[in-house]
Amino acid sequence: MWERFQWSPKEVRGAIDIALWDITGKHLGLPVWRLLGACRDKVPAYRTQGGTLGPEGKTMKHFIDFAMQAKADGYKGCKDHCYGGVEFTIELAGELRDAVGPDFHLMHDAVQYYDLKEAIRVGRALEKHNYTWFEEPLRDHNFLGLKQLREALEISVVAGEYFPHQLHSYAQMLAMGAVDGIKPPIDIGLTEIMKLAHLTDAFGAQMHVQAHGHLWGFSSLHANGAIENMVLMEVHPPFEAYAHAAVGNPLQLSDGFVKMPEGPGFGVDLDWDIIENETSEIIG
Repeated sequence: MWERFQWSPKEVRGAIDIALWDITGKHLGLPVWRLLGACRDKVPAYRTQGGTLGPEGKTMKHFIDFAMQAKADGYKGCKDHCYGGVEFTIELAGELRDAVGPDFHLMHDAVQYYDLKEAIRVGRALEKHNYTWFEEPLRDHNFLGLKQLREALEISVVAGEYFPHQLHSYAQMLAMGAVDGIKPPIDIGLTEIMKLAHLTDAFGAQMHVQAHGHLWGFSSLHANGAIENMVLMEVHPPFEAYAHAAVGNPLQLSDGFVKMPEGPGFGVDLDWDIIENETSEIIG
């Protein structure tokens, strides 16, 4: 099955883990986020700019228009994936802050684009314009570089989205004081996510769990509802982009928050007639 769907063993294990949490919640008649800790009944959310990451996206207007739309849609903030280089990104930081005003969260995700000297220059510009955090400024495995960057800057440094060995790599990263927050993928499973949430909390660090197409965002939302040290939930792409017709209660944003489902398990209302009509094969 792994070869057929090109899933890694980690992703298969994570999918099974998430399914078991759903089964447990339904058996007990409780939503998963309550089983996991119930830290909040709604989660603050921000939007991430994606798609045009190449030269066609390297215009001020592209990034400013996206930020203004995210603000108009009611999100608490937005994050850019800007590959325009150091000078462009430094200028963009000021332009974005001027456009959205002082009370809107701004974040920059470099996707491991810079070297240390470049990251320090960009980070200082982000600080000047009151950005909330600086994400993946260096290669995830560069613990020493991340530590030097964090010591040089005041802004929160977030990293660790692409580790091959999740728990042990994060433990080393946090023990070294290399980051202020980590960003594990929901694909590793809720059990592993909660282990990492407790680990980051023990180090006084932040936990970032993105909401994407995995279970139409429900699994990520439940994780964020149970994690005390989360900041903002990333919505990328927007919920409406991957809301399947079979989902009767797609996630929605209201006043900058996504409300936690109260149905048992993950609380997804599915139309099984639609699912059966679209099923081409059942794999045993």
